[in-house]
Amino acid sequence: ELQRCLRDLKELGGDSVAISVNESRVSFSVDGEVGRGTAVIVQEAEGVSGLSCSYSLRYVTAFAKGAPLNPSVRMQYGPDTPICFTYDVEGDGCLEFYLASRIVE
Repeated sequence: ELQRCLRDLKELGGDSVAISVNESRVSFSVDGEVGRGTAVIVQEAEGVSGLSCSYSLRYVTAFAKGAPLNPSVRMQYGPDTPICFTYDVEGDGCLEFYLASRIVE
C-alpha cells in the first residue's frame, strides 16, 4: 500500500513529501507542479502524534520498493533524527534505509 501511495503522489511532480503521524493514520502529502495530493494509510501508529517532517520524494519512493521483501514496513522518525524504513526479511535479517529530513528555510 505504501509503494502504491507514493507512486501516485510522485505523479504530481513534487520533489518532497511531508509525512505526518496521528494516532491511527500516517499521511503523505505532496505539493507538486501538477497539483496537491495527500494519501492516508490507516494503521496502528506509535509514537509522537502530530509530528510532521519533509523528505525527498525520490528517495522515499525508492525505499518503498522494498515492499516485495515484506509487505509490512516499520517507519521510525523524529524531529531531530533521520527517518528509518525497516523491512524484516525471512530468517533473522532486516533491510534498513535512512534518510535525513529536508531543511526548509
